[in-house]
Amino acid sequence: MRSILLGFLLSCPALLMAQLNFFQPDTTAGPHPWTKEGFEHTESSFQFAVIGDLTGGYRHGVFPQAVEKANAIAPDFVMSVGDLIEGYTEDTAQILRWWRQFDGWVAGLEAPFFYVPGNHDLSHSGMTSIWEVRYGRTYYHFLYRNVLFLVLNTEDGAPSRISPKQVRYVEQTLADHPQADWTLLFFHKPLWQEQEAGFLAIEQALQGRPYTVFAGHTHRYLKQQRHGQDYYILGTTGGGSTLAGPAFGQLDHFAWVTMRPDGPQVANLLLDGILPDDIHTEATQPLSECLLRGSRPVHDALVENSPAQLWKTNLRLAHQCPVPVRLTGRFLEHPQLEPAWAAVDTLLAPGSQWVAPLSIRANEVGFGSELDPLEWMWEVRAGEDAKGLIRSDTTEIRIVRSRQCQPAPKDVAVDGQWKEWSEPGYEAPEELGYYPHSWEGPEDCSIAARCAADTDWLYFALRVKDNEALYSSYRSSWEQDGAAFQLLLPGTEPIGISFSPGDSLLVDSQENWPAGAKIKALRLLDGFSAELALPRAALAKRAGESLASFQLQWIVYDHDGLEDQYKGTKAYWRKPGPGAGTYTITQFKKR
Repeated sequence: MRSILLGFLLSCPALLMAQLNFFQPDTTAGPHPWTKEGFEHTESSFQFAVIGDLTGGYRHGVFPQAVEKANAIAPDFVMSVGDLIEGYTEDTAQILRWWRQFDGWVAGLEAPFFYVPGNHDLSHSGMTSIWEVRYGRTYYHFLYRNVLFLVLNTEDGAPSRISPKQVRYVEQTLADHPQADWTLLFFHKPLWQEQEAGFLAIEQALQGRPYTVFAGHTHRYLKQQRHGQDYYILGTTGGGSTLAGPAFGQLDHFAWVTMRPDGPQVANLLLDGILPDDIHTEATQPLSECLLRGSRPVHDALVENSPAQLWKTNLRLAHQCPVPVRLTGRFLEHPQLEPAWAAVDTLLAPGSQWVAPLSIRANEVGFGSELDPLEWMWEVRAGEDAKGLIRSDTTEIRIVRSRQCQPAPKDVAVDGQWKEWSEPGYEAPEELGYYPHSWEGPEDCSIAARCAADTDWLYFALRVKDNEALYSSYRSSWEQDGAAFQLLLPGTEPIGISFSPGDSLLVDSQENWPAGAKIKALRLLDGFSAELALPRAALAKRAGESLASFQLQWIVYDHDGLEDQYKGTKAYWRKPGPGAGTYTITQFKKR
């Protein structure tokens, strides 16, 4: 009788699918965070797609194109890892417009789509309420073909947090499904990198069962292993990215997951290609990090000296990576400027430095006070066995006007106070970065800076006016109100420091800080102030006779309210870039 019934079921596929009931959600009433339940599958394995971040620098048109590509390869369904809308605003109407726009995009998917919240989606309690009205719970689970899918909320009541209540939910869900063939987790922030207590508790509960993790947030793909399991951080599907390339983990893609009895098989699909899951791993990360941070050619600043119309500089590349690299580059044609040579092709040994003197002459035809930058297209290619690690970009060589570093005030004291520096004369930031949309104008954050010198010291003063203070002993300087200072002498490594005035001076990093240097910063009712002093003798020893000019950069971190610790505005006092913030010092003689 049993064989007769089985034969009947096999002859009726529709009835068989209904009886198997692959999709078993944990809630049936009210709104729910998925679009449809119409799954189509007839084989023992199944396939689904996972999209990366859309926001944190949304790039127009990428995600709608990904929807079209997903439809072309027909996944069973599409998962996400959060940051679906830009968020970080109190404007409810704008938030709803964003959600309607995104819902319109995913409505074009022929497969079901599962929403996962990110910090942009739940950037304050009001946005969490909107999510719950539109999509229901912010964390949930479902079974599909006896694979357990767990969707978590990493903004559970506070940024970068999984609450005890959510942990208990996960523990109970795991206890209720001990026979699941595999467990897959989807959430936004890779909280294992922060050793967040809630996620560590979930990892403890997962022990003894096979599982795989998918996260986002960093906008950079990375495959890792913890506890013998695969952990994936996805790149972007339209979010902010330099798109340096797959070997650097900076790419637009979605993960294509084939679920098999022995676990998931992951491939990465570019919008115009397919990539394996080991494009960027812990093994390749050190070399890619080295190339990202140290493979960009730089040049000494060129200061305007018309009517001479001739400038001399040096192109430089300090190669500290453990493999040889080939540097190639060429100048693009310029209507006013003529470089002394046109191209370069050279092989650099590990730990070597390339320096190429360069003279640039201005044509008399069309020469004026404003010159467009000379563009140098370059490529740095790692060794043949470095899995396609190639960096390419264009460096702009600008002719800039210099500013004068003034004589130091009499009896200057490095006490953090502004009293020696006259009226602040606040300026709006010259350029904004990081999360510029959170800056609301000069009343929100404005900056005054000074540079001065005497026979022994270079002095730098900063005064920041800020309408809302945010300081915390639990955050780094760039995660609260603070500043970063950088000084670049010709032919030397940058000198820099990152600090916050907090309850006491918090210094997070000091790059090549000279011995004897001084720093003091003070919190004020309307912002903060800081003073730095660098010994001229130490600077002259580094730069020699060329110590007649330098480049100066201030960056101010402005965080308002109890916002996500990763958000805020970088306010640049001088626009960053080669030649920006160049100063000369009158009668600056070697001691």
